[in-house]
Amino acid sequence: MCIERCSLVKELPEFKSKIDELILTDEEFARLSEDYHALEQQIVACKKSNGPMCEAKLKELKSRCFTLKDRLYMRLKHGT
Repeated sequence: MCIERCSLVKELPEFKSKIDELILTDEEFARLSEDYHALEQQIVACKKSNGPMCEAKLKELKSRCFTLKDRLYMRLKHGT
């Protein structure tokens, strides 16, 4: 089981088998999945630090994560 897929499966459980397949067979999907996981880790770290610049950074990270999740979803749904 790939660690980077865990958060994606949590968000899109209906695509679990497709996520597993694409991570193993599609290099770009695997890279995007890793990027998504890394962004989620940054969001968690930012929430924990709660520093003065964190609110703006958190907003930017969440926006990037949403965009990336949308790209992954489109690839899962439509194969593009």
